[in-house]
Amino acid sequence: MKKSLVVMGLVGLLAANAQANDLFGSLKKASESVDKAQAKVAETQDKVEDTSAAASATAATPEESAVALVKSKLGDKATKAQVEAKLGAPVSKSGEADAEVWFYNASSVNATAAQAAQVAAALGVSAAATANKQVAVQFAGDVVTDVAVAEAAAAE
Repeated sequence: MKKSLVVMGLVGLLAANAQANDLFGSLKKASESVDKAQAKVAETQDKVEDTSAAASATAATPEESAVALVKSKLGDKATKAQVEAKLGAPVSKSGEADAEVWFYNASSVNATAAQAAQVAAALGVSAAATANKQVAVQFAGDVVTDVAVAEAAAAE
């Protein structure tokens, strides 16, 4: 009788061990699924951040795009000769030779601004606000110090 109790106890232990192994396997699979889901969430968050950054970049006004484009075309410490070679002749100039400002129409340096003005005109919307914007390239001596958006009236 004692032997049968021991055998029954061993059988019970083996059955419990098998159930524990099954449970451990299920927990391991669930953990792997959670890890995969967390990786997908992280990947999706990265995509959302990239999309958000791209949307923010495209949400810039045409004038801001023109300034960014001019800055990227000119690089650091461009000279007057380099500016004229890359942007052409300015529509107007002001100031003294050692502190000069050259003005360019935003649409002449930025295709986005030009396209926006064309679309606005086609839709019957006044593009006067954009038309009054210019890109001002400021010099100290012969070197560019700043690029900014200015009202066209300020250049006259």
